[in-house]
Amino acid sequence: MRTMLRCRETWMIATFILLANMGFSQLTQQWSARFNGTGNGADQARSLVIDNDGNVYITGSATGPGTGLDYRTIKYGPNGQIKWKALWNGSANGDDEAFSIALDGMGNVYVTGRSIGTGTAGYDIVTVKYNSSGVRQWSARYNDPNNGFDWGKSIAADSKGNVYITGVAGLGANTTSDYVTIKYNTNGTRLWLANYSGPGRNDEANALALDKDGNVYVTGRSPAGIDLDEMDMDYATVKYDNNGHQIWVRRYNSPYMYNEFDEALDIKVDPYGNVYVTGRSAPDNQESSNDYATVKYDAGGNQKWVARYNGPGNSTDDAMALAVDASLNVYVTGYSAAGPDETNFDYATVKYNKNGQQVWVRRYNGPANVHDQATALALDRNGNIYVTGHSMSTGTGYDFTTVKYNPAGDQQSVARYNGPANGFDGTAFLPSHPIAVDENCNVYVTGRSDGTGSGSDMITIKYSQPDALITGRLDQPSVASNAIPASLHVFVAPNPASVTTKISYELPVEGKVSIAIYDMLGRRIQTLLEATKPAGFHSIDFNVATIQTGMYTYQIMVKTAKSSWRATGKINVIK
Repeated sequence: MRTMLRCRETWMIATFILLANMGFSQLTQQWSARFNGTGNGADQARSLVIDNDGNVYITGSATGPGTGLDYRTIKYGPNGQIKWKALWNGSANGDDEAFSIALDGMGNVYVTGRSIGTGTAGYDIVTVKYNSSGVRQWSARYNDPNNGFDWGKSIAADSKGNVYITGVAGLGANTTSDYVTIKYNTNGTRLWLANYSGPGRNDEANALALDKDGNVYVTGRSPAGIDLDEMDMDYATVKYDNNGHQIWVRRYNSPYMYNEFDEALDIKVDPYGNVYVTGRSAPDNQESSNDYATVKYDAGGNQKWVARYNGPGNSTDDAMALAVDASLNVYVTGYSAAGPDETNFDYATVKYNKNGQQVWVRRYNGPANVHDQATALALDRNGNIYVTGHSMSTGTGYDFTTVKYNPAGDQQSVARYNGPANGFDGTAFLPSHPIAVDENCNVYVTGRSDGTGSGSDMITIKYSQPDALITGRLDQPSVASNAIPASLHVFVAPNPASVTTKISYELPVEGKVSIAIYDMLGRRIQTLLEATKPAGFHSIDFNVATIQTGMYTYQIMVKTAKSSWRATGKINVIK
């Protein structure tokens, strides 16, 4: 079966991902869309989602005329045209800031954040639903019993139109704060509310995820109740069932002897119910500052592994986001000091295998060699990784910078966006998933960009990859689909090649691997490998210096005890 594969191709029997000719796929800007609120103030987008028709939805806050900041939610079409925009201003005409957005299967849009209330001491959590045309269906306000500071930070919707939010409730000088997690039905009726109060005073949830069974997971920071200054924060991850009953709580405290600050910032759940959290954690030695700390739990809350990353500066390393691929590899990104004086931060992206073993670390240092801070990442269906944030340039301030890596960690492309003011362009400082990748490998990012005479604007950018097209061949497996691994990754870089190229592949299970090279007449010219390989990542060099310029085909055959695969791809040799 010979076919032309795009990023969106899904096989009926198995998901087989070929990256043979994607070593040179570049991120090409298709459009950028700026939105300036009528108040010419500090406008910024914080979160986006995409649908199957190429539309992109963003939310954040924009300054209104005499109304402070208002929720602003915008739907853009595939070509960047505004399809609708919606404003939500609270009754107090104070600051209203949206932080997170979700989309259900019917095209309804949900946003949550914080809003100054009328007769309340400060912010309340406000959640708003819009239909597919941008018409507001309902809004729900939550003010905690202590009339404290309440803030919705993360939102998710299920297949039935229920919506779940999490954040912090009750924060204030004379009050204690708790995690608050709320479920609303499709009509905006509150179905349940769950608080988590740890042993200390001030608990703050930062992120939320759902599993396929409707269980709800939240994570954030929670003091251990040991230090009076409450700097003894731990990761605290809570699992609720679909009715809001607490199933388990798991806390993670760094190995540092003084019980210092640990804060989880992102959470993901895989199809098997395993839970992954990441964030910033006190060091495991007195010479360092924060480290990345990523923790995996199984569905029962049993800790499976902890993986920590301390950068070369032995200083501040803050993980901001994570993603999990079909083979249960885990990717974490954030920013990491390059030296002990913290004058130079880099993007730092780490890949772990399913057992928590570090596979690679990749750092991105921008042209100014100063501050580069990644805040989010996303994966495409080929296993490529996209990291975004803001990166200092020379003469143009911070640029909105998105970096692409292939599964082997090879940097494939860097896309930088500089706005008209040569100021700050990038993700917001408190983002909530400002990046997404669609099935055609288009990449969308949103954030803030300084304008000329307009303060900062909401900015949304779409990148395409015109050459992300693969010629490949896949023979169907010889057994039923329930015996087939979730995915198998193959990629070649560099391609084209002039001296040597590397064929890399990732096996979800152990198998006998055969790799051979053929010319365009179908003649085998070289056998690179005949060996049994364990599950995991492997690579082999192909020396092309002794063969003529032209197009060649590689063939990879994998045989296991229960199944077999065969795949082919092109290698372009240029002398």
